[in-house]
Amino acid sequence: MNFKKVDYVKILENSHKFFHKFKLNKKELRKADKKDVQIVKEILEFFLSIKKDYKVFGGEWEYLNKFKKKNYLKSLLKVDKKKLEFIFSNLFKNDISYGITTPSFKDVKNENKLKSQILRDIDSSIEFSNLKNSRQISLDKNIGNPFGIVIKEKIIMPDSPRHFYFAHKIKNYIKNKNNFKLLEIGGGYGGLARILFNFNMNITYFSIDLLEGLFIQYYFLKKCGFKVNLIKGAKDIKKNQINLIVFDKELRILKKIGKCDFVFNSRSFSEMNKNILNKYIKVINRIIKPNYILHENSNFLAFPKSKRHLEILAKDFKFSKKKYFLEYFNISPFSGGKGRYREFFYKKI
Repeated sequence: MNFKKVDYVKILENSHKFFHKFKLNKKELRKADKKDVQIVKEILEFFLSIKKDYKVFGGEWEYLNKFKKKNYLKSLLKVDKKKLEFIFSNLFKNDISYGITTPSFKDVKNENKLKSQILRDIDSSIEFSNLKNSRQISLDKNIGNPFGIVIKEKIIMPDSPRHFYFAHKIKNYIKNKNNFKLLEIGGGYGGLARILFNFNMNITYFSIDLLEGLFIQYYFLKKCGFKVNLIKGAKDIKKNQINLIVFDKELRILKKIGKCDFVFNSRSFSEMNKNILNKYIKVINRIIKPNYILHENSNFLAFPKSKRHLEILAKDFKFSKKKYFLEYFNISPFSGGKGRYREFFYKKI
């Protein structure tokens, strides 16, 4: 008898047996502090210097910007400093972060379900990446007003165990710590970079993203105390620091960077406009030429009947078979995404 796959394997989203022992932090909003004010000032100075070139691109993020993040974008375009100070200081509890946390704060309907998700993912990171202590993944409350479970007056957010897992994996492949270049495509709010740099690694980190997303990363990573640069041109790049690159359709700065040791993407390749994704992969194959490619993306359609949310399946990504071989791919051990995410790891031939 020949088998035919009729469904896909999913991580069971059952209740964690200790969810009742933990509390979620309250929903209060906070006022901007002096550091928030300074970071927003830096963001607006950069935005004003390139505002005339600002464009909105297609894919899933075009919808999110139009319908979910409109308050943030409106404040940005109007250069409304006071509103932006409030928005960034409460980053994780308003529309600015919609779509970059799993789940987004406004989508949390069942608190026990969220607590279980975080605790299950902590279990996964303990087992697969040697997570030992809550301090390794927790956040201070004054860094964007995070949401999640409370441990010793700090917050563990939904994605932090997953970020630790991937940071730990990448760390194991960093051989030359003084000249290691890592490219993350679509860095979310900067969760992976935070944990990597908490490992005290002297790496040169690049994140390329849409401008409105880069500002989120800039705020978050600066508030965490790291050296972060918003890049206009290749001359602005600094070694052993975090360099944030504004996406453009020609990927000009990315091409000038040239070879990197490692390329990482989590959950956004699938959501891109197909032409943009293919441009990224073409540049990776021909110019970046990393030794390793690690990505976690959808391998199944979560909403097959949707006219808007049509993802590109990870099995169809066109990494060069002449240059890379797929060392492994497996189900993601983390919650979220209706269980459709898979982890792919490529090595240079």
